[in-house]
Amino acid sequence: MGIGKILDCFKKKNAAKFFILTLIWMGFIFYMSSKQGDDSAGLSDSVVSFVIYVFNFLFGKNPPGVILDIILEGILIRKLAHFIEYFILGILVFLTWYSMGLGHRIILPFVFCVVYAASDELHQLFVPGRHGSITDVIIDSAGSGAAILLARLIKQRDRLKKKS
Repeated sequence: MGIGKILDCFKKKNAAKFFILTLIWMGFIFYMSSKQGDDSAGLSDSVVSFVIYVFNFLFGKNPPGVILDIILEGILIRKLAHFIEYFILGILVFLTWYSMGLGHRIILPFVFCVVYAASDELHQLFVPGRHGSITDVIIDSAGSGAAILLARLIKQRDRLKKKS
């Protein structure tokens, strides 16, 4: 695809907006991955404290033990954050791809998200107190894959409704 055809893609409705939102979100992910280990742990601890507060509000002072143990470890919070970050990225990449008129195939937006997830974990290898994790790449990929599949199904449903 030549540069002229690429530029023509951005003339389509909303393509430039989705592209810019995608770049901003990718920047946010990069920024979060750039936080040193102590800063990242502090953010996780703050979220865990908030979640415990919500659980205490909902369940009184006796929230379900196993769930509380998982939350206190912060594992659930951190892994859920990975999933959600990449779920949002998956939606944005799909909408950018779709609005540029590049077709309804989902494999290329998914591959893009997986490669970005892998590069994000690679980037963390160079951040003090952080480490890269293949598990996080898998969780990130699951988040973006779920989002792209969901977005594709919604677009397909909308197209079928228009034909009816």
